[in-house]
Amino acid sequence: MGEVMASMVARAVARGEIPSGDLPAQVLTAPTSLLRHEMLLTNHPVSDATITSLVDDAFLPLVRGK
Repeated sequence: MGEVMASMVARAVARGEIPSGDLPAQVLTAPTSLLRHEMLLTNHPVSDATITSLVDDAFLPLVRGK
């Protein structure tokens, strides 16, 4: 999964959406870890709103440094 996230981050850097693709492995795996946490603890399908929040409120601030 790390390779998939690394590829996604590299494309985001190329588009200028994030400043750098040089991120720790923990940051690259954070979205999937948070998603897995949601699925296992709630035992319900993860909503689109939750996925959007995981990206916008957790992952992007990590990679943008904000």
